[in-house]
Amino acid sequence: MEGVLIPEVWPHISEKTKIKELSITSRDIPDYESLVLKRIEILRENNLKLKDIVSLISELEPLEGAIGFLDRLKKSYKVILVSDAFEQTITPLWEKLEKPELQCHQFKCDAEGYITAPIYSRNRGKVEVIEALFAQPNTIILSESCSESACSSASVEVFTSTKIAEMTSSIGYAKASNTDAGDYFGYSVSLSSDGNTLAVGAQYEDSNATGIGGDEDDSSTSDAGAVYLY
Repeated sequence: MEGVLIPEVWPHISEKTKIKELSITSRDIPDYESLVLKRIEILRENNLKLKDIVSLISELEPLEGAIGFLDRLKKSYKVILVSDAFEQTITPLWEKLEKPELQCHQFKCDAEGYITAPIYSRNRGKVEVIEALFAQPNTIILSESCSESACSSASVEVFTSTKIAEMTSSIGYAKASNTDAGDYFGYSVSLSSDGNTLAVGAQYEDSNATGIGGDEDDSSTSDAGAVYLY
């Protein structure tokens, strides 16, 4: 959801609280569970409760076009948002998205309202959800996957299932033509309403190129970001 339908919440929390350490992302701590525990530790050290974080997230709005995009999808498809975020913190933005079906995790809190631990709803990222959806008809799934040789460069696959009990197969595989570790290719993805155009974002790509078909070998601007069209 973050970076696709809604803004990233932790940089906002970091800015509002003036706690620089809360701006850490999976780029700083690649292991997601370790990252979550670190955030919980920082919140407790600074006496920030769950309600304080939710209040700050409530200030944010969905990204431009997000609600319209979901509305168009809902006309033809059942929409399920699958996120590795936590329900209590994502709820303010989820409500602004008009409450599509959401599958995410939970935070455990103590009697005083401090977050004490994450409660994960899945053991293998989004894999369990994708496997469950495979059995349903007329399903299109956009998923980012990690490349073994350059994990944070990633790749994107598009899957489709047309009949119940029919084996679901990949109908498309997208990888950056100038892959570099750390570019975070697949950080965000968007499929056009007719299913013919796929846009994939690489948040930390270093090129200074502009427009379509720019110089892929240019690495003169650190973390400028790029979008690839397929």
